[in-house]
Amino acid sequence: MKIVSIHQGKTLPLPLRFFIAMIPGALVVISMNQFAQPYSIVLAIALSALVPAVWFATDILTIDLEEKKIFNGAWVMGFKFGRVTSVTSIEKVFINRIEIKQTIYSLANNKNISTNYEYHTFLKLDSGEKFFMFSHPVRERIIEKAKQAIHKLELSEETLVLSD
Repeated sequence: MKIVSIHQGKTLPLPLRFFIAMIPGALVVISMNQFAQPYSIVLAIALSALVPAVWFATDILTIDLEEKKIFNGAWVMGFKFGRVTSVTSIEKVFINRIEIKQTIYSLANNKNISTNYEYHTFLKLDSGEKFFMFSHPVRERIIEKAKQAIHKLELSEETLVLSD
């Protein structure tokens, strides 16, 4: 079976997940003043059931070469939401080096620019469509991860292209 699933990280950033997790608590406190206690408890149970779905939502890329499909979307508590693309063949897997700059200003109006590099791996189809696979700041580690994905997809080593 040639199915490869690549988890690309959480769908929502951590501060937003904390904020959404606090909303059911605030709504329960408000509902205690508005409704009878049994209705507030039922509302609290119903709303708290949504917190794990928000907390554990993950971006995922699933490549199924047997059915010739690529799924790109989110996985939420066992359900997948996203877009399915038909695949004829994979042209290449390429790695780009991305420059990331961060500007920090101090109270004394001093400006400090920090420059780092990160490597992003993309999957390119024959149709020209590109899919983000994963990223890593260490070049050797991203090459190792890309080779593992190529091996699982049973592609040749020539499909891996480095942009450096």
